[in-house]
Amino acid sequence: VKKRILILDDQRQFLADMATFLSDRYEILLADNSTGALDLFRTQAPDVVILDLKLNENIDGLDVLRLLKREDPDIPVIIVTEFPTIETAIEAIKLGAFAYQEKTPHIKELIAIIEQQIDFIPFRRILREEETEKYPMMRGKSPATQEVIHKINQLSQIDVPVLIQGESGTGKALAAHMLHKKSARAAHAFFVLNCSTLAPQLFESEFFGHEQGAFTGAIKRKRGKYELANNGTLLLDEIADLPLPCQAKLLDTIEYGRFQRLGGEEVLHADVRILAATNRNMKEMIEKNIFREDLYYRLNVIKLEIPPLRERKQDILPLARHYLEKAALELRIPIPQIEPEIAKFWQNYAWPGNVRELKNRMMQVAFEFQRRPIELQGWALSDSSGSDMQEIIGFFKLPYAEAKQKVVEWFKRKYILQALKNNNSNISKTADATQMNRATIHRTLTKSGKKRE
Repeated sequence: VKKRILILDDQRQFLADMATFLSDRYEILLADNSTGALDLFRTQAPDVVILDLKLNENIDGLDVLRLLKREDPDIPVIIVTEFPTIETAIEAIKLGAFAYQEKTPHIKELIAIIEQQIDFIPFRRILREEETEKYPMMRGKSPATQEVIHKINQLSQIDVPVLIQGESGTGKALAAHMLHKKSARAAHAFFVLNCSTLAPQLFESEFFGHEQGAFTGAIKRKRGKYELANNGTLLLDEIADLPLPCQAKLLDTIEYGRFQRLGGEEVLHADVRILAATNRNMKEMIEKNIFREDLYYRLNVIKLEIPPLRERKQDILPLARHYLEKAALELRIPIPQIEPEIAKFWQNYAWPGNVRELKNRMMQVAFEFQRRPIELQGWALSDSSGSDMQEIIGFFKLPYAEAKQKVVEWFKRKYILQALKNNNSNISKTADATQMNRATIHRTLTKSGKKRE
């Protein structure tokens, strides 16, 4: 399908010349006035606009450029003029033009500019999304993702604590930010405090703040995240790792909205919605007395479960394409082509690291497969842990007796290969260290296709 080029110029000869030069490559839409150009723009959805700077009417090309960008911020616009000046060039670029050319450009140069703008259309869309939202909205059309989004929409209207649970990399912080952005607190601050990286005193300083002289190095008063998030939302990430001594103070603050800065005497108050996120089994931690049960129930007023990516198979390829496009944009390279074979492989891969792994993998793919299709051969998607996860998941699809046999064989192979690695591939040393028969080790090597060192 030919790409559409809309050309606006009040000189009909120029329009005819452009149509002659470009019609073999593109579908050409011609307009000799701004009204006609805007009508074509709205009804025909061109891919690129070529716009004359000087028009014989009440508005000029820059005015038309403003109108076009108001309707579609991503539309590539090339300004042409018989009287190029630095001032108008700067103004055009500021308004969003992607190129500024003399009116009689070399046709090959113009085609090259048009092709460049067409290639970068998806890049501009992604870049605009990332610029306007520090946290992009949760993506996915799978029933599992749509259910999460539906729950987020409901929970955003209820101003209570929410415990967000899910495996690492599933997008728990993303869900928390969506809850905030869709709530009545959206106009106020959203803060994240990672509980896994802070010792007790440091957590208190970060959460409650501190007064000058509260401890060595406290050279001035510092407001904590809870105080800064007043009227907004605070996400306590990795809440299960919060040190036990801090949990009682946190409970009191969540319960009554009151707190004291570290080293201070004044009791302060703030109105903050608390969200918490974890990938741990909180009930097990309560049973082991490493997490307070009363705090758990105060945080877990409503629970939001984020399913792993392997349970959202319909989302895998759209997410892969999105992050592949984004990676290509960052690397300033063409978007690699996804062949059916690799698409099927990605669809069936377990993605143990979930969306975070997929995002990082797409950066690797974009870098490795510049200007050529992505292939399975030459790029091992799964490291050993990912491959193991895929193999283990396969065991659960087998009858019990067969699955048990496969698990034992798998463990035996992994155990022996790791033992050999630990003993520099020396079979005698490995046999002594593991108290296994040399013949067993030899058979395992043969079955695994490994050569004896």
